[in-house]
Amino acid sequence: MQKFCLLSTIFNKCEVLVQLILDVHYLSWQFIKSNIYYHFVVLCYYLGMLKYVVISSGEASGTSVEIIIKAVQSKPFGAFGGIIVTGDLGVYRKVSNDLSIPLPFSCFVETDDDLKDAEQHGEQYIFYNTSNIDLANFEYGKVSKDTGIASFEALKVANRIICNRLAFILVTTTVSSESLKLAGYKESGLTDLLSIFASSERLSNMLVAKKANIFLLSNSVSVKEAIEKITVENIIDNLVQKEGLFVSEYFDKSLPIAVGSLNPMRNDGTWSGVEESQIIEPAIDIARKIGIKAVGPIPSDRLYKEAIEGKYSAILAMLRGEAYAALSVEDYVVITWGLPYMRVGSTTDISLDLAGKNIADITNLKKALEIAVQISDKGVFA
Repeated sequence: MQKFCLLSTIFNKCEVLVQLILDVHYLSWQFIKSNIYYHFVVLCYYLGMLKYVVISSGEASGTSVEIIIKAVQSKPFGAFGGIIVTGDLGVYRKVSNDLSIPLPFSCFVETDDDLKDAEQHGEQYIFYNTSNIDLANFEYGKVSKDTGIASFEALKVANRIICNRLAFILVTTTVSSESLKLAGYKESGLTDLLSIFASSERLSNMLVAKKANIFLLSNSVSVKEAIEKITVENIIDNLVQKEGLFVSEYFDKSLPIAVGSLNPMRNDGTWSGVEESQIIEPAIDIARKIGIKAVGPIPSDRLYKEAIEGKYSAILAMLRGEAYAALSVEDYVVITWGLPYMRVGSTTDISLDLAGKNIADITNLKKALEIAVQISDKGVFA
């Protein structure tokens, strides 16, 4: 990717020089430029330097389609990558017509062979049709069996595209557990679906906000169950697992992983509960003895502030609610580890009440795409 960026810079500088030398009419230069650029992109594809990100469409009756169209319109990759979107073409055309926002795609495909051919021809914004929702029964703001099938198929095809090396990073938008249930699927969320599609049993979601990388000791359980999972063994197991991820170029290995506290710290520096001294501190001591650069326990009022400032490679939070509360004022996304590729998830709600009104906020999806670009620049693809 760095080689590609260098070539892109050379191309841009040569463009200025050639334009001065030729001193031709603007339209003539645009024609010459478009042909040079086309062959430049094709060359980079064959050199393996043109990397594609695939975006899987979420709940079609919500704002997923609108925010994807608008985010791709902003051309987040500029001249150094490409985007493939998987989803229902009929719904995309409907949203485009209803909201008067043009589709930003230069190519439409329905098979992997067609996709490969489009990539070889240097297409940068490709739509892959994965389902056919009956538009006669489609309504904005109303989930259905059809929309559940559509989001399932979009994610399944996106996973296959990456496994076939036609893309390198997955960006997801939110699905509806209700529509998945209506469609007859047992899985209720993206992580469950990805685990099946990629045959990866042990996935680990990481919340990302600015410089903070936040792992949770437990997820999607009651507070009582979460507290019961705070054991020496569980903390050590999580720290070992996270330490294994630090081989990735994504993390700053010079920084420690911080472990959060469960209880608040009193003004005199003592803990208001026993979990810190009896469970968390012993677990951290053992982790250090086996070579893990762990620090803590750190009170939550310090932990998240310092993490966002970039003082830790990552943090391990004891409670899910506490972490989400701390991030409520931040624009955060989710990175999933344990897959054979990188997945960055937008955390924008499906927003059924905003669907079809042309007022959806694309900030979070753009943030997810920006992080995908950063990962791509570092060459972190799995």
